[in-house]
Amino acid sequence: MTEEQMQRKIRFFLVVGITTVAIDFSIYQLLIFQSAIQLELAKACSFIIGTIFSYVCNRVFTFQSDNKIITSAAKFIILYVSSLAVNVSVNSLLLAAFGNTEIAFIVATGLSALINFTGMNRYVFGTNARKRRSRCGSR
Repeated sequence: MTEEQMQRKIRFFLVVGITTVAIDFSIYQLLIFQSAIQLELAKACSFIIGTIFSYVCNRVFTFQSDNKIITSAAKFIILYVSSLAVNVSVNSLLLAAFGNTEIAFIVATGLSALINFTGMNRYVFGTNARKRRSRCGSR
C-alpha cells in the first residue's frame, strides 16, 4: 500500500468517525427529548445505530472491502468490544493517576481510535487475509 492510499484511508476513517459521533449524539438527544425512553436505553440505541453506520461506511468507503459481510461484521463487533474495554480501562487508570477527566478522555479515545483503525485495516477489512489465502492456494 502506498503512502497516498494510507492517507486516503485515514482521512475517510476520520470523516466516518466524526460523522458516527454526530449521529450517535443526535439520535441520543432526539430520543431523550422526544420520547419517554430511559437514558440508558436511548444511549444504547444511539450507539448501536452509530456503530452500524460506522461499519457500513468504513466497509464501503474507507477500506473498500469485498470480504464477506457476516465475517467482517463479526470481526468488527469483536474489535469494537475490545476497543471499548481498552478505552474504559485506560480512562479509569488515567483518572486514578492524574484525576483529570479531559486528559483521560482524550488519551483513551485516541488510543481506541488507533486500535480501531489498525484493527479494521488489518483484521476486519484488510487485504492481508485475502493475500494469505491466495498465497496458500497457489502452492
